[in-house]
Amino acid sequence: MAEQTGGRALINTNDPTDGLKLISSELATYYSLGYRLTPTGQDRMHRVQVKLKGKKDFRLSYRKSFIEKSLPTRIGERVISGLTIDIDDNPLEITLTAGEPSPASGGRWLLPVEVRVPIGKVAFVPDGDQLSGYVSVYYAARDNDGKQSDLQRADQTVKVPAAEYESAKPKYYVIAASLLLEPGSYRISVGLRDQLTNQAGYAVTHRAVHPEKS
Repeated sequence: MAEQTGGRALINTNDPTDGLKLISSELATYYSLGYRLTPTGQDRMHRVQVKLKGKKDFRLSYRKSFIEKSLPTRIGERVISGLTIDIDDNPLEITLTAGEPSPASGGRWLLPVEVRVPIGKVAFVPDGDQLSGYVSVYYAARDNDGKQSDLQRADQTVKVPAAEYESAKPKYYVIAASLLLEPGSYRISVGLRDQLTNQAGYAVTHRAVHPEKS
């Protein structure tokens, strides 16, 4: 792993002094190289190769590859990060609320959640006598014991009569979903992406999912 990421591993020694000195030297003397990447918009691995002309005896340490991540992947990762850290990034001004859980099969519970986004924050395109906007919502949950749900995604079309758009702008579009969870206390993280502008907002809430705690 150290070799593939441009680092150095200290192995087979009880005295790391010389190795740490070498690492210190490498951190103080290096070249920073870069190149312009033409985005593909997809999850794709890129391999990196660096050559030093006329210096065959030199050892080059550099990262051998990197992954170009699509916007949906990056948003999904930020939603997962929101299960453990606060993310102060919400230009779409979305809000997240959780309702009362209800029993489901196998000792699990259905937790209803609502994501609200101001209609004035969503981008629209003409669609006959209506305006249409397109959003993607990402959900994940984690309990106090560290058990984590899979990331879920749902796409929604937001429609507003063109003649009513100005009066509708201060109102909220509500996206409802149900999360199937085992009993416990949960931190729930969501992200909403406007597909036309690629702008995203994030929100978090907490909820106990247990007959004695709900």
